[in-house]
Amino acid sequence: MDRDMNKPGIYAIRCIADGKGTTYVGQASKRIKKRFNDHKLELRMNRHYNQWLQRAWNLYGEPGFEWVVLENVDSSDDLTIREQYWLDQIRV
Repeated sequence: MDRDMNKPGIYAIRCIADGKGTTYVGQASKRIKKRFNDHKLELRMNRHYNQWLQRAWNLYGEPGFEWVVLENVDSSDDLTIREQYWLDQIRV
């Protein structure tokens, strides 16, 4: 399976420091790497829209997280379907 950060697709931000592996799943319509950078900027500025993710970031810091490409998706029409697939698999 292709897992390229410079392509669109589905990704996970996993908290490895909480002992549960709590995971945020998202989609990137252009480049996953850009989306990761956007998340990191918002988290570092304490302005992320996801309260759980922001609180965990504030508690554990950047080293407490793992950034994972779950799947590259060629068609933007399939992004939401594939994101839901991964949400169901991970049971966020």
